[in-house]
Amino acid sequence: MMRPAILIAVMVLSLIVTSTGRARADSTAPSDALLADYSALVQQHERRVFLPIGELSAWESARYNPAVLSQEQLQTLEPEHGGEARYWELRYWCLQAAMLTRRGAYGLDSSWAAQEDESLAIDLLVRARDCGGASPFALYSLARIQRAQRRREIDVISADLALDDARRREALIYAMVADEEEFARALERINSAWPDEAWPKWWHADELFNLGEIEQACDWLEEGNAATSCSYPACWPETFIRESVAKGAAPGGEVLCGAVLMASQSRLLPIAVRWKEHAKEAELVFNLAGERRAFNALSGFACRQAGTVGSGSMDTILAMVVPNMFAGRLLRSHAEELSQTQVNALLDLQREVDQIQSRLRGLSRDSELFNESLFGAIYTELNPVNYRCESDLDDAREYLRLTYRLLPQRRYRAYHAYIAQELRTVQKELAPRLAVLGSFDFSAPASFEHWNTY
Repeated sequence: MMRPAILIAVMVLSLIVTSTGRARADSTAPSDALLADYSALVQQHERRVFLPIGELSAWESARYNPAVLSQEQLQTLEPEHGGEARYWELRYWCLQAAMLTRRGAYGLDSSWAAQEDESLAIDLLVRARDCGGASPFALYSLARIQRAQRRREIDVISADLALDDARRREALIYAMVADEEEFARALERINSAWPDEAWPKWWHADELFNLGEIEQACDWLEEGNAATSCSYPACWPETFIRESVAKGAAPGGEVLCGAVLMASQSRLLPIAVRWKEHAKEAELVFNLAGERRAFNALSGFACRQAGTVGSGSMDTILAMVVPNMFAGRLLRSHAEELSQTQVNALLDLQREVDQIQSRLRGLSRDSELFNESLFGAIYTELNPVNYRCESDLDDAREYLRLTYRLLPQRRYRAYHAYIAQELRTVQKELAPRLAVLGSFDFSAPASFEHWNTY
């Protein structure tokens, strides 16, 4: 039997938090039916997941993200929204995020945990494409996953080939060439459908870097850098929520936005790692031939994508690494060919990178303190049973079961508040500085002295 004082405290606190959550949700009501229905499902999921029973600890419960719904849960929306591409993108986004939860890391569409997940991902993205209105990123993800599937089939054939089976080896080579051509055609279709968007051109460049075609990759990079539009590259709802939060809105409420943003963070690191490898290839070309065109193209790309509406600290990694890497290369290997003014300009560039990094690190430190003061204080406030009820474990567990459900709302609302601050800082304060940083012309030392930081 639970003590009356504890029960009353829990009931009062529950009413306060519930009423606050409802007020905030009403003030940021979803603007369309799919978002409204998804938000309602998330609220139901949150209530189920965050009512731990028995000895399920608070920290174990916090690992589950209420925005990452199961395919079975999302299927309940299909009769109403199955004709919308966004619905199928939502199912793909949740499938991919669930893979992250299981594995602890992303494979960026090409190394799914199980072949059945990969097949389902293809099916979901095909349905999105066939509905019309699928995002460029959804179609790009489909092309990547289909290519990964074809390559695995080719690898199986290759492993079974005998060394003297010339005819089958020739067929295998043709299959590999056909695979690359099919992927190139898919990229071209995406670029043709969105001629003003930057990312379809950068995806072309990414593939050409993988093939060692540096000059052609630079052509596509420069075209993307000059594109008139640069939308955030992700599926619905991530793109929509990121861009909305960057503009000060919270579609579906702060808890939903915070949960979606938290689930999406780890997707970004493998992208940065892959492009950093391309920057190393550009350095190699410079070392061998003195060619600096790729320096400008990659630095411009890194800074342009970092300033996109919806970009946060994870998206700025490349903008911090690439220009600094190239400036350091010139200072290490060609300083004697530069005037002191030109050397100072390169040092100014590195200082600007350091200042932007310090600004972002300051936000991160603020976030840690904010979450510690909010989450930690609430946990202590709602868990006095650790100190007052040690003799009555049943009472303690019942208290935790009733009170911990309040914490996830606070947690995701706090995360939304932090990321909202981060996105606005990048967009309003750092994007102009990133644009100036990306304009540095590494190929013309005479212009170094005319470059100024923001």
